[in-house]
Amino acid sequence: MSLSRIWKVLRKDLALGPRSSIFLWAIVLPFALTLILQVAFGSLFDPKPRLGIVDDGDSSITAAISDMDGIELTLLDDAGEMKAQVEANDLDAGLILPQGFDEAVRNGDRPALQFFVGGESYASNRIILT
Repeated sequence: MSLSRIWKVLRKDLALGPRSSIFLWAIVLPFALTLILQVAFGSLFDPKPRLGIVDDGDSSITAAISDMDGIELTLLDDAGEMKAQVEANDLDAGLILPQGFDEAVRNGDRPALQFFVGGESYASNRIILT
């Protein structure tokens, strides 16, 4: 086969393609259905994961998380308020950092953390935040 004949056939098919229903079924319809389903089920425009932190000791973790682009951080003063926001699904998760957390980690200890996860948050947001 010669390349010129292949090019002529391909050019003819491209010229006649949009007029046939096969073009719609094969090219346009899958993109349209994907867009409609993604918008309908809400996974196309997923919100950023929302994390609330109660930091009693000015931890460096709080500063590092605030610099991240993919996480919406809320700093809270009271653990009870943070728990209430997680339960009300205003936050996807909440973390309580005790005083002296950074020093304990530097010394090789494993300080106890309290991490609360909202029940109605997206699974992908839970994975990102954990």
